[in-house]
Amino acid sequence: MALFKKELRLARWFGDFGGDAFDNDFVTQPDKGPQIINALCAEDFEPCFREILSAILPAPLRINSVFLQRGTELLLAPAYGKYYSLAGQLALARMQKKTQIYTATYSREVAQAVATACQRFGFELTIFLGAKLSQDAQLVQTLKDQNHHVDHQMSSELLDLPYFYLEPGITDRSTSFVLQAGANYGNYPQPALVGVLAGLYGQDLKRALPTTPECLVVPISDGTEAIGAFKAFMEDECRLITVEEAVSQEYHIVDYFSYTLSTRSADAEKPNTTICPELAYWWRQGKVLRLGCDRIRPVNTSDLVDTGLSPLTARAAALALEQKEFHRMLVLEGMR
Repeated sequence: MALFKKELRLARWFGDFGGDAFDNDFVTQPDKGPQIINALCAEDFEPCFREILSAILPAPLRINSVFLQRGTELLLAPAYGKYYSLAGQLALARMQKKTQIYTATYSREVAQAVATACQRFGFELTIFLGAKLSQDAQLVQTLKDQNHHVDHQMSSELLDLPYFYLEPGITDRSTSFVLQAGANYGNYPQPALVGVLAGLYGQDLKRALPTTPECLVVPISDGTEAIGAFKAFMEDECRLITVEEAVSQEYHIVDYFSYTLSTRSADAEKPNTTICPELAYWWRQGKVLRLGCDRIRPVNTSDLVDTGLSPLTARAAALALEQKEFHRMLVLEGMR
């Protein structure tokens, strides 16, 4: 049985937001959507996807349980949505007989995952690193030792916008595949595609749970992990919550062909973040509760930190528990 149904659609817009910011065939490539849907709905997509996924997941999916003094069972699961999306996109590239992968990232985990898969499955990889990541000499050398093409200069010498430098992959469609690390960048159909593939993690996560939790909390940066997890629980009686670090400013933006929201952190040392257009739409529709963005004063996390949670995960859980004393709450932790 195929993993996806023929009725699958890749959205061009999400309410007031979307990934198609320009009415231009060079940018929007409207023919790509139906081709990708046909590949996703093919019988051989899932085995190809699962083979690649098994090569890049850092560890099998396991759900841990912690009982808090306040009577809440806290379920902890790894944030694997981006790994699922990366594996799915590479499966598409493999099925379409692409030989060159172009990608860009600010994340060490993404760089390592893509490099591992490309080396194992015979892709030629060109990767553009963000300015901070470019200073990771060990990572840069490891990527070069794996015979990947690494650009660790442009984001440092020009603008720190690695996604802007993917033009060679975009213009040469015959052999290249542009792999987007998050659902917050790219022209149609990339934002929707990344979200759909990340959503495969939500399905696996739901199957791994004995029952549906009352609440699902995801600490976010761009939101890709959140939409991947939430898609499987959207129709259930499960409160969906994102938690961000404090935000000093929010504004509309067209960032690498995606029209959406961007946030400026209250911590001036941290870079701005472009939000997934699909998540921004869910916030507006009230489908997902947004917490943390306007929370300046600390929240009490003492009993949560005592159980061994990271400060980020503890803050997310504590802010959710301020809303309601949930009896059973699932929190994603790790890669964002």
